[in-house]
Amino acid sequence: MTSGASVTGAGNVNYSVSANTASTSRSGTLTIAGQTFTVNQSGSSTTCAYTVTPSSLSVAAAGVSSTLSIATSTGCSWSASGMPSWITMSSTAQTGSGTLSYVITPNLGAARSVTLTVAGRQVTVAQSAAVVPAPSNVHIVGASEQ
Repeated sequence: MTSGASVTGAGNVNYSVSANTASTSRSGTLTIAGQTFTVNQSGSSTTCAYTVTPSSLSVAAAGVSSTLSIATSTGCSWSASGMPSWITMSSTAQTGSGTLSYVITPNLGAARSVTLTVAGRQVTVAQSAAVVPAPSNVHIVGASEQ
């Protein structure tokens, strides 16, 4: 009961019912002025399944800015987690289908990889090692040239 639990004379009785996340229906009763009222609530028909596209990323050492696409039913919420410092991506919960922007910074060292969790799905990110150009002013001297 949210209001009207104790009223003398005419009045209103307000009640609220929390969301039913189970797949089965449920019911309850209210007794008001000696009369019983039944409240029926159907089960949740929304099954939240998620598809993340692409499910893996292979990124050049230079880095990239792009998006992942998340497909799900209306009302289904999701978020992302597990980002290392070299990946910027929102971890704020979102609802329904949508896109998730990300930035992968340039890699100045060895190849690196990580597995993120996006909408409950694993997304593998692999980034190539930095390419170090050979110096142009180096002359290699062999043993016979000494």
